Amino acid sequence: MEKHHGEELQKAREYYRSDYVAVQLLKNVCYLTVAYMIGLLLWGVANMDMLIEKLNRMQIKGILTGVIVSYLLCMTAGLLLTYVITMKRYFYGQELFRHYQVLLQRLEDEDDIEILEVTDLRRKK
Repeated sequence: MEKHHGEELQKAREYYRSDYVAVQLLKNVCYLTVAYMIGLLLWGVANMDMLIEKLNRMQIKGILTGVIVSYLLCMTAGLLLTYVITMKRYFYGQELFRHYQVLLQRLEDEDDIEILEVTDLRRKK
């Protein structure tokens, strides 16, 4: 169990749900911002003529408004998706951890039974 699901078990043991989700959201804010900047740069290169025309007409406010609105929409969609996926992963890790604890308890019970059996055999001799 530890070999195949070690990372999920570790996260389930070490993090509170709110901490785990907050860390993932913070990481994805950084990733989404970088991805948005790269996408914006590529869009700007592909639409250079239109961009220069709008700048010549002094429509900077409209460009900035479009950039900010599209950034907020992308960030909202990305963070919502991140939240849903992170919650599913966290609860899956919790379920694995509970199952792991049950398996460990069974092993401990079997070891206790074996120790008692060996002790009984020694007493009978």
